[in-house]
Amino acid sequence: ALADNRLQVAEWIKNRFISFGINDVQLQSFVWNNTDQYNVIATIPGTLYPEQYIIIGGHHDSITYHQSIDPLVFAPGADDNGSGSGGTLEIARVIMQSGYQPKCSIRFVTFAAEEFGLWGSKYYALTAHNNSENIRLMINHDMVANNNDPYFFRVVLNPYDGSEDYYNYALQLIDQYTNLQVHYNLNENASNSDSYSFWANGYNILYFSEYEFSPYYHSENDIVQNINPDYCAEVIKASTACAVRFSEIPLAPINLAVRDTGDGSSLIVTWESTSEQVLDHYNLYYSTVSGQWNDPISTNQTTYRLENLIEGQLYYIGVSSVDFNGLESFIIVATGTPNLIPLTPKNFKVNPAYRAVYLSWDENLELDLAGYKLYRSQNEGESGNQIGGLLTQNSYLDTDFVSSENYYFYSLCAIDMEGNQSEFTEVIQTRPVTLNKGILIVDETENLSGTNPFQPTDTQTDEFYGNIMQNFDTHQLDLNDLSETLNLADIGIYSSILWYGNDLASMDYPYFMKEDLKKYIEFGGNLFFSIYHPTLAFDLNSSYPNYFNSDTFIYQNIGISSTDYSNSARFKYATPCYEDFPPLEVDSQKTLSFFNGHIYQVESIEPSPYAETIYLYESDYDSDTPQGALNGSTVGIYNPTQNGK
Repeated sequence: ALADNRLQVAEWIKNRFISFGINDVQLQSFVWNNTDQYNVIATIPGTLYPEQYIIIGGHHDSITYHQSIDPLVFAPGADDNGSGSGGTLEIARVIMQSGYQPKCSIRFVTFAAEEFGLWGSKYYALTAHNNSENIRLMINHDMVANNNDPYFFRVVLNPYDGSEDYYNYALQLIDQYTNLQVHYNLNENASNSDSYSFWANGYNILYFSEYEFSPYYHSENDIVQNINPDYCAEVIKASTACAVRFSEIPLAPINLAVRDTGDGSSLIVTWESTSEQVLDHYNLYYSTVSGQWNDPISTNQTTYRLENLIEGQLYYIGVSSVDFNGLESFIIVATGTPNLIPLTPKNFKVNPAYRAVYLSWDENLELDLAGYKLYRSQNEGESGNQIGGLLTQNSYLDTDFVSSENYYFYSLCAIDMEGNQSEFTEVIQTRPVTLNKGILIVDETENLSGTNPFQPTDTQTDEFYGNIMQNFDTHQLDLNDLSETLNLADIGIYSSILWYGNDLASMDYPYFMKEDLKKYIEFGGNLFFSIYHPTLAFDLNSSYPNYFNSDTFIYQNIGISSTDYSNSARFKYATPCYEDFPPLEVDSQKTLSFFNGHIYQVESIEPSPYAETIYLYESDYDSDTPQGALNGSTVGIYNPTQNGK
């Protein structure tokens, strides 16, 4: 990726694609590490679906880390990843030589700068995503040529969430067309190769890699003499079979739904076809055992009524598309149960809002559904009273509260046209956001030894903040006493929150409730955090310097854009930037004598455009010394752009 001949390498690959007879071949340039990099892209257009793509690829850069070898000069990379990029070229050659014309476009891509962080595939996949490129599948080859046994070939097909249908279908094709034995990689969603860039942008993945990892990986001995060409050819044969088949089969139906008629013996199945498909019919399957289908029912409609079913029995129902050549898509699956009484509503949720509670649940699919009954109680363990009458929507906004301070307990059931009622959901506890109960003091301290100022006990810390806040209406909450995670219902009645801690290693609780804190701020709540490492608390940060993405909680809602830290730096003063804020100085009783009135372990934080610097980091040391390295940086910020602060 850093060698001077990287353009020549890309041009050579481009010319190979052109020599096969592919007309649409181009270089995709991007900049990484102040260098121009080049992906190579060759496209065989589809005859029916030219705007849909199967991507076949592998990276063409290589590297070696041997101490005696200059990685910029000698990195043969026969296996990593000449096997993958060469295999990509070979698939293109074979397809063009055969005269095969795919129904959807097949695009071959060799990626640059993979070894330094998947940069070529990141650029391609993000560009494709931003351009709404319709990629059916990305097939990746990375190290597919090492196999010691000349007769027993094993390959790893790496699994990715969401690509299970492709994975399972590929297993059948590999068994049908090759002598490979497939091994399952327990490391799902592998992030060490170019396929990850596509998966992270929402695309389906097949990722082939060798089972016997090469001992010559990233070394000067990764040469042609140390690979197994026959094994590599078998892997590429498997990939070719997958590419061809997946470019041929129709797309599966979408939006499959199964609805109970309420008569205890039938279900209505509905689905939709994907647009611009040439189809002959649909196959409908059903069974009481997952994956063990009956003979398919052929239909040209997108609605079907299954009858003579068993009441209370769970049925697995699948639908596929079939084209005029008899090629069948994946089978999409849903479940349904014929019942005489409605099912209990699923996914019942409560969300506190300002002086209200918003409740929602999944819509019941019974065709004879009359509606829902919602109950509320002020006492745990009691069913309470029905509110809202018979609800016909799958949501409700509750605004009628006797007391905004008390918790309320909600439960829900469904009812059909004949008055049959489902079982109740589990009871959920919540209360509205009111911001009218004073200040909540959240204690995230650990009970340390108390032997020095940097190891205060929990009691010492509580007393310190108690004295500061003694003239305010406060409510104390110790996180160590909680059995469940703090949430918006717990904090939403308070106008402000003071959150403090003394434990540098584990003060990360705010990160795990950041969505609730975000809503609290947006409703108008005020947050004050008194902590050593705010970027750990809000973003689990442990590296310095660090810069935060503009769409993160720490950037938008807290107002921190970047951070820096040095274990050698010393902090003594917080110098205010505005007259409204008093100057602050470290209490000499709260530090050790050899720190000369300073403390350490204090991050600097820089404000995002939404926030303002209110305090600067200062010490008694010169800025060109390790102790004064953070002088003049920001140590306190104020974010006034939200409803709260």
